Amino acid sequence: MEIGIALSMFQRISTLVVIGFSVLLALGLGTSFFLYQTLQQRVDEAAVETLLLNQTRVRVREAQVDFLMMAQQVSDILLDPAPDAPSDGENGRMQQAHEALEDATMHTRVALAASHNAELKKTLQKLIDHARQVVLPLGDKILWLATIDLNRAKTIYGREYLPAQAENMALVNEAIRLSSEELRSFSENANAVAAQALNISRITFTLFACLGLGIAIFIGRAVARLEQELHVKADYDSLTGLLNRGTIIDILRKAMARRERKTYPLSVIFADLDHFKETNDNYGHQAGDEVLREVAYRGAKALRPYDSFGRYGGEEFVIVLPDCGVTSALAVAERVRSAIADQPVSTTVGAISTSLSLGVAVADGETHIHVDGLIQLADDALYRAKDNGRNRVVCAEANSIDSSRIPLP
Repeated sequence: MEIGIALSMFQRISTLVVIGFSVLLALGLGTSFFLYQTLQQRVDEAAVETLLLNQTRVRVREAQVDFLMMAQQVSDILLDPAPDAPSDGENGRMQQAHEALEDATMHTRVALAASHNAELKKTLQKLIDHARQVVLPLGDKILWLATIDLNRAKTIYGREYLPAQAENMALVNEAIRLSSEELRSFSENANAVAAQALNISRITFTLFACLGLGIAIFIGRAVARLEQELHVKADYDSLTGLLNRGTIIDILRKAMARRERKTYPLSVIFADLDHFKETNDNYGHQAGDEVLREVAYRGAKALRPYDSFGRYGGEEFVIVLPDCGVTSALAVAERVRSAIADQPVSTTVGAISTSLSLGVAVADGETHIHVDGLIQLADDALYRAKDNGRNRVVCAEANSIDSSRIPLP
């Protein structure tokens, strides 16, 4: 009798356990499905937004290059008006200037359509209006006058065209700044979402681990995959705020493609911090991180607005200089070197002196060279800078460069 009662109670308890387990299992499955759908939606939104932001930034940079090409056409005709040339020759120059403006306007309109930032959209529209209503008419007027009254053309160029072009470049630089800030802000939010996804995955795994290995594996794999997708979409290095390796190399490849189409020079700089391992060993990795951040900040300030600066890995950096020949590239490299070496870096453990070795490689308008070949030239020049005593600039076309004698542009 007592055994029967015990068996009955055990059966009831077992039934309650099974029912409770089933309820928990159902809740676990429902919660897992909800989390998966929510995170997947965030990943999809991040993918779309990242593509739009990247498109906006890339298009604005391409518009900047085309605006510079148009300005080059105008200045070229003042240097060589060619009064004896057939009329269609001048028409050819005017056509090239118009094509450069059309390319710039097209890229700006694409950026305008892709952006959700109201301030950026306003700046881009103002840039389009200013280019068409001010810069283009002045350029046409100068191109026409150069063949009949060169002195008057030069006067209009200095008094009206140069200030208009300066305002045009100011609008482009503002658009680049706004698009970069928008992308950086989104990257930070994407990283926050990734961290949130990781925390949710840990809590969910701990809560429902008792419900079975299958549920735990499903949740772990699903959230890990979503977290990885979010991280892949970020373009910036989390420590320095510079472009990461993949992004800076992608920019270099695109710049090389545009160089072949537009036939303008392109330079790349490889830079490496000198004795950085000793900095970490002597002052600690936290101080080393502070040095890296300060180097990134100073280096970026020493560059032109349309140059690209990225962290290649560790203490190595890459700088892409579009429309930049040997002399200008060496001057930029020297500015970066001086910005780092001339003043110690203030850290939480005190001031730390550091320096950069830089290797410069240039692809001019007549040289056919692959991206990997240009990178190898810059890397070889960097190693020669290291071998020659560090804290110096070396060009791939020479054994050594006396950086103290490089003229600034």
